[in-house]
Amino acid sequence: MVGKTLSHYKILEELGRGGMGIVYKAEDAKLHRTVALKVLPLSALGNEEDRARFFREAQAAAQLHHANIATVFAIEEAASDDGTQQPFIAMEYIDGETLTEKISRGPLKLDEAVEVATQVAVALELAHEKNIVHRDIKSGNVMLTSRGVAKVLDFGLAKTAQSTKLTQLGSTLGTIAYMSPEQARGEEVDRRSDIWSLGVLLYEMLSGRLPFASEYEQAAVYSILNEDPEPLTAIRTGVPMALELLVGKCLSKNADQRYQSVTDLLVDLKSLELRSKQLSKASGAMVQQSTISPAPAVGTSSKTSTVPIVIVGVMAFVLGALALYFLQPNEPRTLRKFEYPAPGVTALAISHAGDRYAYVQNDTLYVRDLSSLSIRSLTAASAIHLFWSPDDAHIGYAESQSLWTIDPIGGEPRLLTSFDAGTIHGATWLPSDHILVSVRTGTAQGTIHSIPASGGNSEIIWETDVDANVNSFDALASSATNDLVVVNARDFEDVESIRLLDSSADVILIEERNYFPDGIAISPDGHLLISEPSMGLTSHTFASDKRSIIGNSVRIAPPGARFPSVSNDGILTYVQFELVDLQIGQFSNDGEIERSFGRPGQLMIGPLVHPNEDRVLIAKSGGGIWLMDSRGSETPIDTGFTGTEVANTWLKDGRRVIISSFRDGGTIVVVDVTGRTLPQRIVSGRAWFASLSRDEQYMAFYVVTDDNRRDLFYVELDVQPDSIIVGEWNAYLNTPADEAVPQFHPDGDLLLYQTNLSGRWQLVVRTFPDPNENYWPITIDGGKSGRWHPNGRMIYYTTEDGMLWRIPFDRTSVSPVGKPEELFSIYTHTLNPYKGDFDLSPISGSLIAIHNVREPGPPSIVVVENWSALLER
Repeated sequence: MVGKTLSHYKILEELGRGGMGIVYKAEDAKLHRTVALKVLPLSALGNEEDRARFFREAQAAAQLHHANIATVFAIEEAASDDGTQQPFIAMEYIDGETLTEKISRGPLKLDEAVEVATQVAVALELAHEKNIVHRDIKSGNVMLTSRGVAKVLDFGLAKTAQSTKLTQLGSTLGTIAYMSPEQARGEEVDRRSDIWSLGVLLYEMLSGRLPFASEYEQAAVYSILNEDPEPLTAIRTGVPMALELLVGKCLSKNADQRYQSVTDLLVDLKSLELRSKQLSKASGAMVQQSTISPAPAVGTSSKTSTVPIVIVGVMAFVLGALALYFLQPNEPRTLRKFEYPAPGVTALAISHAGDRYAYVQNDTLYVRDLSSLSIRSLTAASAIHLFWSPDDAHIGYAESQSLWTIDPIGGEPRLLTSFDAGTIHGATWLPSDHILVSVRTGTAQGTIHSIPASGGNSEIIWETDVDANVNSFDALASSATNDLVVVNARDFEDVESIRLLDSSADVILIEERNYFPDGIAISPDGHLLISEPSMGLTSHTFASDKRSIIGNSVRIAPPGARFPSVSNDGILTYVQFELVDLQIGQFSNDGEIERSFGRPGQLMIGPLVHPNEDRVLIAKSGGGIWLMDSRGSETPIDTGFTGTEVANTWLKDGRRVIISSFRDGGTIVVVDVTGRTLPQRIVSGRAWFASLSRDEQYMAFYVVTDDNRRDLFYVELDVQPDSIIVGEWNAYLNTPADEAVPQFHPDGDLLLYQTNLSGRWQLVVRTFPDPNENYWPITIDGGKSGRWHPNGRMIYYTTEDGMLWRIPFDRTSVSPVGKPEELFSIYTHTLNPYKGDFDLSPISGSLIAIHNVREPGPPSIVVVENWSALLER
């Protein structure tokens, strides 16, 4: 249309096009001004109802007059070349660029991003006051003038697009990436949907990328409905916690938990700007992000060594400013956050008084005083659990099998007890002056012991309970005012739950099948803090009188936050670890990466190579099963389940795969990745990790029995084109030990599995279906997650340290031929203790494994004063 005239507008050039039509630069012949014309496709408004809706919505938008809204001059129709009426909108021509174009050059500065978001919010506030919901806020609908003024386009058009096919004309995926969950579900939306989209826009400006994006529409919708975006603080350094929380509140999947009005959002956006100015002026009183490394200060070591600290220049100034701040107890305290880089930190706990914290760094126990910021070295300790006595007079710490206490001002540590038959997984000091310790034996069964703080015999007060479905215990936390104890318990299907324990009850507070807490704390003001690898640090309001969690959880620290502890006066400490970026790669035998699958991400579990060797199935904790190829594409697979799942084996047709799910106590399901058939449960009842014989006549798996053993079973199968008929269960192997993760030999007459008969996992091969016909011990120095090479003459496996090995196998010999060969280290996820995070291509035998794209940075000790203010953001 360039060079032609539409009504009294001469078309000068095309500015852009998308699902809402084509935009041209034009000259208004009547008023002699430059305008922008948005011309809708002739087919867009296919009937009179659509046409009437378009004009009604556009006329409403034309009533919006504001500096941050592109002014609409006219809504008209004109005859096109073929005589049909062409609808178009004449609007303000903006000399500038879209926000999409600006972001394409990189993330915006923090203050610039907040300013643009504020201007967009002001525009939305005016529209919402007039009951107009935009419905399509995105970077392509925000123009920036040459002076940096943001102007929002297309008010009133999205609702028209919703009832027609406008969004299918070329910008579907761009629009979907900004859609709220209720929009993605096709529900009626209100102003809170615009708030979600503005949150996406702010995230995009700060990070340079969208929080929910995929080249596939289905994957983008899945991400919006089910996944949390990567925390901004993990993507970009220097993002204030308040800003991350603001964006997180905008992106709450539950509309009731978002900002309920743009006016409320504007209050926080403007306070962010004010806070920034105040902090810049407060150098003499406060430092928001300290980068001081906790090097030891002058102090007395229990081993008579003195550890000096050197403070010079800026560091001395910063330490003095921090000390000055903490030495003013009468001053009202607001939310403050400090970070201390701490390479090698393995444990952390703040005192009840909040005046100091203890931590273990590089196998040494230190205490840091928050008033003087001095650091005292106490003793050598490879501790992974720290806890203070109720009066802060002693520090308790647990090493692998021993429990100790020490005076925080120095002295020799005192051994309380040792557990020769198990390892310590958590400890806490009760106000009654008893210490509780969770202990796990080699078979993963657990007990909780009570030990007098003065020393003496321990007493088992809780233990494995088959009837209550409790197998083991991990992290422990106790209240500072009573003997209530919260523990992370694990059942026989490795499902985690947070339980409240006291003398009269065992109450499940939180039970999640995809939730793996590694730290718990109870604050005096009634909050339960839980750290979990994929979810970060969350706060749950805890009603001790009702023995329940009330309300919704609030995330107060990003994924990677561990070891939370809270003082009586509201100081929170935790260690922030940087999560690694993971990738699926095909490796050569010397560890070189030959090609990659999918895109780098986090928390990947158990790859499974497709029979064609061109794709890989991968599980993501919190994200289900995904199919990845070497071009970088990722497609979510609907398994019909939620929670942690692991892909086990493909069927020969290449479209169906057998998956183990933690759902319902352990379920094996067949999933069609093409969606042609619905997921089909084939085995239920504590059943895990299936293997198919090559002829698909048999399926082997292991089952957690009533007496908490893992035994091997198999069934006969009748594989039909669209379903599988499963025969009766057959017991394959039943011994006093655990047997798990069976793997059929390519010939189908042998079964490789792992057993802990010797007290640690080892690999064994037996004949199938008769296990007593012949027997081959494969490893003697540990080994699990065994895989057959497709030629059947080599076995690959991993050891506890994450090293990958291979060993020759000869069925004609009574033992394997040759010695194990150590290859290289691979990444193994803690959520995947049995099936290794590697696989072998079924034809070529190429090794496919998870690996780190980069090494993570050092962890930091984080101190947050008045942490409960985070709950109000």
